[in-house]
Amino acid sequence: MSFDAIVRKKRLFAPANGEYTREDRARCFAQQPLDLMPTYLAPILSTDPIYIPPLLHYGWTTTVTELMDLVIKICPEEIRYLKLKTGPVVSPARTLSTRRPIIAFLRHIGVPDDERIEYMTFQDSQSRVHAGIAAGNNYSGLPVESIPKLSEFFGKGETGKYYLDRKQWKWVIEPLESSGSSDKPPESESAAVEAEDRETTPTPASVAR
Repeated sequence: MSFDAIVRKKRLFAPANGEYTREDRARCFAQQPLDLMPTYLAPILSTDPIYIPPLLHYGWTTTVTELMDLVIKICPEEIRYLKLKTGPVVSPARTLSTRRPIIAFLRHIGVPDDERIEYMTFQDSQSRVHAGIAAGNNYSGLPVESIPKLSEFFGKGETGKYYLDRKQWKWVIEPLESSGSSDKPPESESAAVEAEDRETTPTPASVAR
């Protein structure tokens, strides 16, 4: 079975010629981020039971530096250090390796904790990678009541956008006999914040959840 049906319907992120090729990745990522998500990309509203849409995260891009600035301002007790021979140095990777800073941010702005709010790595339309904060996806839904405050805090007043998951960016075909699982998200790339190495703070290439 091919993807011809969703190609004919001109669905976003469908392969160009019925089957995915290497060239499709860059082409699909060039179609996002989305300000609004079409209903056919919401599994619960899908009218094509055998075609499972890709995973899209809702959120805001940021940088590791901006996240660390927030930690220093709001919850300096969460800063973690590397012990070097020359003395301890701040470690963004260790500091952002748990949700504890996020929980502190949410408490600061009066938003209840929600596990859907997490660190994420986003890829833009030019295939550039950014650290980010996600607040749900097209499978889990969004913490709707919290979005205005999250937009003000993480988006600096800008509403979030929908970004393709960097691993599960393709449509998936699911046989009709097993269609009962279509409301579950495909396997997603583990959320990560990619940190640049610093001369004074050696860090790994990414910061996991």
